[in-house]
Amino acid sequence: MTYKKEELNVNDTRCIVYSCNSPKYILIQPVDEHDIKVLDREVELILNDVGEDFLFIAFKISDWNNDLSPWNAPAVFGKDGFGDGAKNTLSFIEDVLIDFICEKYQIKNDIPIILGGYSLAGLFSLWSSYQSSSFNAIVGASPSVWFNGWEEFIDKNSPLSNVIYLSLGDKEEKTKNKTMVRVGKAIQKQEEVLNIIKRFREEFHNDKDIWIWTGRTIENLLDKEFIDHTEYTDDILCNIDYLIDGPFILEKRNLMLKYAGSENQRRIDLRKIDTIDKLKSIGDWNKLDCEVR
Repeated sequence: MTYKKEELNVNDTRCIVYSCNSPKYILIQPVDEHDIKVLDREVELILNDVGEDFLFIAFKISDWNNDLSPWNAPAVFGKDGFGDGAKNTLSFIEDVLIDFICEKYQIKNDIPIILGGYSLAGLFSLWSSYQSSSFNAIVGASPSVWFNGWEEFIDKNSPLSNVIYLSLGDKEEKTKNKTMVRVGKAIQKQEEVLNIIKRFREEFHNDKDIWIWTGRTIENLLDKEFIDHTEYTDDILCNIDYLIDGPFILEKRNLMLKYAGSENQRRIDLRKIDTIDKLKSIGDWNKLDCEVR
């Protein structure tokens, strides 16, 4: 697929657009001068990784600390504090930019829209998901979740977007933010579990069974958008014998169950699921429930 790159001026805002004939998605990203220099490479990487056509539009932020900040906050790095211009930036996207793009490129207004950004633009994207249902998905690449008041904000509010993707660098997991700490710990714990399983298999082969209890359903664990899914999850599931899935629910407690605590929990037989392809081919996991009764 050939993409056309062009620069536009939308309400005095510099925009860089990569377009094709029949996009299935619109990708929107607030950027600074550094981001603009690497946009060609970014779009190339997206093209290599996705199977759908898209329209990508980046728009230049003139005042990074003001235009992307949801509320006023004191300076963290240097002397410049943070303003409260995020609401105006969101209004520009919803009321001006999306309509302009749909009209110019003759795109239906019900096309899925993904908003994403890096650092403070990542925080802005996350904040926007709590303010508006305009975005089908949100991407936060190393989002600035250290932002003053952010943790209190997410404790009191819920996002409106169906899908939120967070990437985690080496420093973010050391933050006090609950979400990023949880992501970092999930990755570390699952890597440790996988290493233990592999050592166990090397010593005992298939002479002993490996059981895992989890408060998540297997459908959750296999969902790449789920917060506890990591790069190790599929390998873990392919290397164990039984999974007791689902949370313990006190109202459904049954002391007569074997290996499970409540009626909703399933004992899923994974002994024949030894590859990721087989794992992903299962349509109904209830069929592998061994009826722990």
